[in-house]
Amino acid sequence: MRNSKSRMIDFNLHTLWVAFAKLYENHNDIGNARVIFDKAVQVNYKAVDHLASVWCECGEMELIFILNVDYAVAAEGNEAVQMKIHRSLGLWTLYVDTGIYSQ
Repeated sequence: MRNSKSRMIDFNLHTLWVAFAKLYENHNDIGNARVIFDKAVQVNYKAVDHLASVWCECGEMELIFILNVDYAVAAEGNEAVQMKIHRSLGLWTLYVDTGIYSQ
């Protein structure tokens, strides 16, 4: 019985970390959410999928944050588009999908 419970705790550990980070994210405290995600990706999970899930949630939070900042800057309209290109979701998606990373 004890072994069964420890397996359940390990199985849900990644969801606990994500929920903890989302608590901060939902209160617009992105800094502390990042701290939690930074700690969560250091955990030695039993399955790669658990770690991948944490990374995906972290990336999703960052994309949403960037998009919100991008909309706020676009509303101001006083910045050249060349200065905003690094915030393009389409460009980042292409960059990640191609797998070409400069070292």
